[in-house]
Amino acid sequence: AAQYVSDLDRSWTNIMMVSGQTRDTMNHFAKTANQVAQRLGGTTVQMTEATKVFTQQGYSLEKSSQLGEYAVHLANVSEQDSATASDEITAYMNAFKIPLDDLGNAISKWAAVANATAVDVEELSVASQKAASVAATVGVDLDQFAGHIAAIESVTREAPENIADKVANILYNCMVKAGSFFCDKCKLDADISKLDDNSLPTYWIH
Repeated sequence: AAQYVSDLDRSWTNIMMVSGQTRDTMNHFAKTANQVAQRLGGTTVQMTEATKVFTQQGYSLEKSSQLGEYAVHLANVSEQDSATASDEITAYMNAFKIPLDDLGNAISKWAAVANATAVDVEELSVASQKAASVAATVGVDLDQFAGHIAAIESVTREAPENIADKVANILYNCMVKAGSFFCDKCKLDADISKLDDNSLPTYWIH
């Protein structure tokens, strides 16, 4: 109990220092954080630790609290700590330009993909975080990306870090350039690789 109180006080103080909020504002935040944590089945420390990550990134206390709530939700379904979940959410948001209002829907989709493929949500999160920026750069959207990661992992059962590296390498090697499709893996020409609507794919997964 003493350690819990110490952890709570430390993260609460860090948020106040970074955000520049008054003690009265922080007292109100603490009450709200406790209510949110109870609703999500988490702890107040989880909520304050997640919120701290986002305030350190420059978000306002209000937005940090919203993001912290999503992080606690992801942490609970993936059995990770809330700070790690916050880092993963940051990677997704930055790579795929996910608006705050769409974040809850995105997290629900990751969980649904994991459940459908019998892949652990934590493993999916770890793998996705590592290769998210590459996927976004070559035009793979978040739903497609999570699906590919989960499909590969459900078959190979490799460590998520290894899967992320493989997917990132494949995406780097398979891009559309100058109206033609170049693939270092199978050397397909543009005509063969065209889609049903006669357009070229923006990515290729083998």
